[in-house]
Amino acid sequence: MTEDFRHGNRHPWGIDLAKLAATTRASTTQYFLSLLLQANQLYLQGGASILRGLSDFDSDESEIRNHWSYAAKHRSSDLEWARTCRDYASAVAHIADLRLMPSEKILWLKTSVAACRQLGDRRGEGHALGNLGIAYFFVANYRKAKTCHEQNLAIARETKDQLAEGNANGNLGDAYYAVGDVAKAIELYRRQLEVAEEIRDARGRGVALGNLGKAHYALGQIHKAIRYHQLQIAIARRLGDRRREGNGLGNLGNAWYSLQRLREAIDCYSQWLFLSKSLKDRSGECRAVGNLANAYFSLGDFHQAIGLHQRHLAAAREIVDRSAEANAFGGLGNAYFALKNVDKALELFHHQLGLAQKIGDMAGEATALGNIGLAQSALGNPQQNLHYQRRRLAIVSTTGDNWARAATLFNMALALMDLGQRETALGHAEEAFAFFQTQKCPEADLVSRHLSQWRLSSQMSVVSLTASPPA
Repeated sequence: MTEDFRHGNRHPWGIDLAKLAATTRASTTQYFLSLLLQANQLYLQGGASILRGLSDFDSDESEIRNHWSYAAKHRSSDLEWARTCRDYASAVAHIADLRLMPSEKILWLKTSVAACRQLGDRRGEGHALGNLGIAYFFVANYRKAKTCHEQNLAIARETKDQLAEGNANGNLGDAYYAVGDVAKAIELYRRQLEVAEEIRDARGRGVALGNLGKAHYALGQIHKAIRYHQLQIAIARRLGDRRREGNGLGNLGNAWYSLQRLREAIDCYSQWLFLSKSLKDRSGECRAVGNLANAYFSLGDFHQAIGLHQRHLAAAREIVDRSAEANAFGGLGNAYFALKNVDKALELFHHQLGLAQKIGDMAGEATALGNIGLAQSALGNPQQNLHYQRRRLAIVSTTGDNWARAATLFNMALALMDLGQRETALGHAEEAFAFFQTQKCPEADLVSRHLSQWRLSSQMSVVSLTASPPA
């Protein structure tokens, strides 16, 4: 009678089943790694190849995740599985932004950093730290992002990896930009551009130009920002890089928005939304919808803005983007404020403030404080408005956001006029006007009209500037 064969029994033919299982596991793991590398290469080719690469990943997604999980579980006791953790995270680097949830991406990359240290792979460790910093950035953990990028930059210089050095400069610049240190960000973005041009890295050059555009926009240098963004979009289109083309269109839309060229802004945001949907890029889709909502708000279509911001809020919560969630609360608050539902607006602005403070988003905190001040003014509390505007001014004066500083000075002037402090109000308004006029911002006309009227009369009806340009 044949012996009943069960797992753990000796195979009747003398086959080492444990060894066979391990060999099979290793073989299939390498097979799916090769598929992942192929999908990533297709993504990097740009154009229609991006969708093919994403489709290939989607087809084998469950197997890829299963093999990574097994490797992560056995990584600390087996160098082969440590190599697998490193290689899977490296191969999925570009696709991860579109297919892994933020918390999952952070887990993969933290495991990859540990694996590289276990293997003594300094260059791999630097790359993993850079990608981990980006992952932390997108969940608004700017302190951890900055630490990762500083370590990555040090390793890139140590290993003489110029491509990694350029990327690290740009990513570190993003971390400084996020907390409002625009001057330091520009210094790092310029270094990123220098390295990209030195090694003829077209993709890196495009990213650096877009970063410089974003930074000059924050300083209120809108026309300069537009030129940078147009150059960046042209490079992205030439490379077939749809994701960066979309991001560039979003930034260009912000610049048109700040000049009150709202139809141009809506066109840019709509193209960005289309590209994000085609890539199934939920993060890009979330931000594009939010900016479209801001544009419709400025056109006076407040109900359309509310509907879009509700989509914005739902998407932000789905992808666990707390910065976008805070922006959505602020956008909804602005729309309800415009519809005269000030109590509802104030509730939403406080949600915005709480989230911004929790994640250390200084720019978001400043915006929320300005919004709360304007809501208090509408409720007949000019002293409270002045209090919140002063808190906002303290933040934006240190972060280098000159547009926000000028807008805050003007809103303080409104509060001071309500409180009868005419001379101080005029001084603040004149300083705001000087900035807006120098930078050719459309707000200059509004401030100029109020200055003319205030010089003639101390009693008038005024219109406040909104707390901030679009996110």
